[in-house]
Parts: sequence; structure tokens; C-alpha cells
Amino acid sequence: MSGRAVVLSIVLGDHGVTATVGDTAASASYDDVADQVWKAVLTATAEATAVHSANRVALTCITGRLALWDLETLGSPTGLIDAVALGELAETDPHTWAHVETGRYAVGPLDSYVLARMTRGVWHATSASTADLLGALPAPDEALPDVLPDGERVGRTDPAAFLGLDVPISL
Repeated sequence: MSGRAVVLSIVLGDHGVTATVGDTAASASYDDVADQVWKAVLTATAEATAVHSANRVALTCITGRLALWDLETLGSPTGLIDAVALGELAETDPHTWAHVETGRYAVGPLDSYVLARMTRGVWHATSASTADLLGALPAPDEALPDVLPDGERVGRTDPAAFLGLDVPISL
């Protein structure tokens, strides 16, 4: 690994993740499961950081997909969904919806889910650029992420959760 420290940029797309550090980029695809998104983030990041070290992480979400996850375990009880499917969840899966209403499950754009995984559940936030999606969601405010300005630094990765990296994160 070179001694040069640069930004690790992670872009979350509809079916894949791209991690870029300096001039090294790596991609990994995923199916419609939040846990697979996390595995794709880890795979792409491990490959990209094999060449350059990273001094911070910048997360960008370019998909309208949503994740639901257990705030305690960070596991996801459903596949990735959109706003329409979330609106139908109370009828199609009342057990899962009850956990959203009681605050056990969080819901948010993929950047908020990945941020939660990187910080072992300490942070539940999204960038202002993805916040438009939140206004139409029927979920209680407590289940939704905090909205932060684009580029806002939100905390640090937890090395035990994120490939041994202990670096600041921005959205």
C-alpha cells in the first residue's frame, strides 16, 4: 500500500457499488437485498484500498431505493424497496411494519444504511441531495434518517465493522 492518503469515494447505484481511491476504482454488484449492498461495499472498498490508503470516506447515493434495517442488529428483514412498496408494507407485511412504527426498524436511502453499517449503528443520516425521497415516505419520523447538508462530516468508521479503517465519513 502506498503512503499516499486520499479520499475513498463510495457511490451507491441501482445494482452496484463503485469505490474509488486515487486512481484506483473497484466495483461490485448486488441484488435487491440490503445485506448484499453492504457486502458489495466491503468488496469494492477492500479492492480499492489495497493500493492506496484512505484518509476519509465520502458516500454518494444515486438510487431511489430504500433499505429497512434492525437498529440493534443492523440486519435487514426485507429486500430493497421503493417508496410505493414502503407505503404498502403495512398491508403486505404488518409484522415488519409494526417494527417500523415502534422504532425498532429504521428506513432510509442506501447511504443511510451503509453509514449505519460503517459506524455500527451510531449514525442514521442521509445527505440533503437524497432527502427529497423522504418527504413522500409514510414512515414515522423516528424511523427516518437525519438530513445533513451535502458534504457534511458525520463521524468516523468503526474499524471493527469496516475493514479496519478508522476514518471520518462525509455524505
